Amino acid sequence: RHLRVLWFPCRVYTGQHCVFVFKDGTLTCMKLLMFYRQDAEYTRQVEEYIHDLMVSHNIKDQDIVRIDPDTALGTSRASTYGIMAYPGLVVTDENGQYIHSWDGDLPLTDELMGYIFSLQ
Repeated sequence: RHLRVLWFPCRVYTGQHCVFVFKDGTLTCMKLLMFYRQDAEYTRQVEEYIHDLMVSHNIKDQDIVRIDPDTALGTSRASTYGIMAYPGLVVTDENGQYIHSWDGDLPLTDELMGYIFSLQ
């Protein structure tokens, strides 16, 4: 299903826990993993960031995997992707293969989307 054409010559589709990027005849699945604590001082900033992604880039809430670093799974995944400070954001391919990450500070939403589309 078509959601929006962005400033790049590509289209964004969403699926459960996956953002599909269509560019140059190729459909690629990118996953967004957001590492943050629900009760931290930065939690509101993260929730606003997610809201901006949803409004500005038509990313669905269920397409962003929220991971609590205080759980055993969260600690393991943060270690796997090299997240040392929170909040953290990781972009992976559909198989969980690392593409890029930010930790401590989140990128601008346009920077994130531009980075995703430049990988194609």
